[in-house]
Amino acid sequence: MADINMRQIEVFLCAAKYQNISKAAAELYISQPALSKTISRIEKDYGSPLFFRTNRGVRLTDEGKELYSRLDFEYHRFRVSVEGILNRKRFDPSDTLRIGSLNREVIYLVAQEQIQAYRLRHPEVRIELERYDAYSLRRKLLCEELDLIMTRDSELIPPEEFETLFMCEYPVFFLVPLSLSDAGVDALNGKTLFLESPVQRRRAEEICGDYGIVPGDVRYAGSYSMLATLICRDGGFSIDSKMVLSDAEEASIAYLPVKRAFHGRVESAWRRGHISPLAADFAAFLRPGEAALPNA
Repeated sequence: MADINMRQIEVFLCAAKYQNISKAAAELYISQPALSKTISRIEKDYGSPLFFRTNRGVRLTDEGKELYSRLDFEYHRFRVSVEGILNRKRFDPSDTLRIGSLNREVIYLVAQEQIQAYRLRHPEVRIELERYDAYSLRRKLLCEELDLIMTRDSELIPPEEFETLFMCEYPVFFLVPLSLSDAGVDALNGKTLFLESPVQRRRAEEICGDYGIVPGDVRYAGSYSMLATLICRDGGFSIDSKMVLSDAEEASIAYLPVKRAFHGRVESAWRRGHISPLAADFAAFLRPGEAALPNA
């Protein structure tokens, strides 16, 4: 893939996101023939077809799904890094509140709601909110690239590095391929359990034990996008909150609710002893509550 440039990667990711040539072309302000030609060039250089062509648009092949899951995260991280560098030239970092959210729908919604409420009182404050996988989120906070994060409590390891504030509960689900959705949790016996990272394993095995599920294997995806790809491609399952997915991924995964006793906790966190005055003001403003988010 040495000859594939950033623009071609952007075209591929946009086409994969919409799985529709006309929508992707409109998003990128290029013609449909130009977009199709670029995709054909990428497939030639990659050495494998990445899309199936259908009457309704395009669908990712297995190779396309794996490439998308890896490139989407790396491209997003690159874009955020570049924007951060450029923004720091235009804005005083001390006037910017940098918040990271775990890339899970419920946690991102909590972060958005808190930020919106804070902005009503402090419209002059510049706030950046970006989504990351669990590893990048912790690393960016500890390296002081973020001032404060919103995540699930299980990700705050080692706990002595963080100060935390409980925000709310969130519901947990069995994430299964659509083909298994009608069979219920009994169909998960012997299937591979996919997790984003090892810190999730203890709780996941506890939930499986309560439901009488014995996974055939436990594997780690490394990122939320790869997690969705593995569930759809290999027919396994995961245990997690709802994820922020593309339309195509969302249509391929079903969510089977887990008992409330296993609901997770959304926590806001900042590095112990290293919090900026602006972040401290935001943390003091946060409005924690006991209410769960049943519809998230």
